[in-house]
Amino acid sequence: MYFLKVIFLLFFRYNKWTDYLYRATQLEISTFYKELLPKNSKAPSSPVFQECEFSVRK
Repeated sequence: MYFLKVIFLLFFRYNKWTDYLYRATQLEISTFYKELLPKNSKAPSSPVFQECEFSVRK
């Protein structure tokens, strides 16, 4: 099951048509995550979130 999930993710990540959708959803998730945090909060962002930000910025 895990193996299939990896294949599925790779296909969607590196297919040029779905890559746009992938980036769009990552951007939505990251902005949503930022809105959830209070403005004065200094909570460190999770590594998963940092990875999302990195993939969006590329």
